[in-house]
Amino acid sequence: VVKDPEELKNVFGSPGYYFGMGDLLLEWNDLEAAQKQIETGMKLIKAADAVDADILSLGYQTAARLKYAYQDYKEAIKIQKEFGKLAEAYCYSPALISRCAAQQAWFELMDGNTTAANQWIEKSGLSIEDAPYYPKETEHLVFARILIALGKTSQAYYLLERWLEDAELKERIRSVIAFLNLQALALAAAKNNEEALKRIAKALSLAETEGYIRIFVDEGDAMADLLILAASRAILPEYIRQIIEVFPQER
Repeated sequence: VVKDPEELKNVFGSPGYYFGMGDLLLEWNDLEAAQKQIETGMKLIKAADAVDADILSLGYQTAARLKYAYQDYKEAIKIQKEFGKLAEAYCYSPALISRCAAQQAWFELMDGNTTAANQWIEKSGLSIEDAPYYPKETEHLVFARILIALGKTSQAYYLLERWLEDAELKERIRSVIAFLNLQALALAAAKNNEEALKRIAKALSLAETEGYIRIFVDEGDAMADLLILAASRAILPEYIRQIIEVFPQER
């Protein structure tokens, strides 16, 4: 995930540049433009003699998230599996393989397959007591989502509080927003709406200046309900309106 658009200047014209731009455009919900960037990056990869594993991972993860944004969960899962096979065939680092499996578990969860998501937790060896470590952030975000889905909101909140503190200390703003969002969802699921609104208000205030959209929308209907409640309390109603418009209309 690209944390700062300035990072892309150093890799202009490379597959990493196009995947990074695709990631940013996806976050801003410009899906068609994101797709063009991802496709360009993939073409460059096919023409290259060798490709860095991290760049290839970024390409596949962004392509999968794009399918996820279109609610094509089956195709998102398929892309994750394709990368998983490549990663194992070429002996990529365990960290990349682990991140890929976590993303797949998230997509399985959103596709309604809680069994597959739960099986991933068992295989992952993750614990709510794990010390915050940025390379494992994706896995723990997915872990927290699954815990919330299973009704284990207190465990999820405990995990998220420690990771949030670490992200705030190290000024990883996108991570801070992600952890605040999940805290808010955990609190809302536990019927603690007042505290949930405090978390979502903070997340919105941080995200508004960057124009982030998908970081909220990708969390699903529970997030939409919470945002509607926040708007009714006059919490950044115009920004929330922009986000709500992106949620599936049939909800």
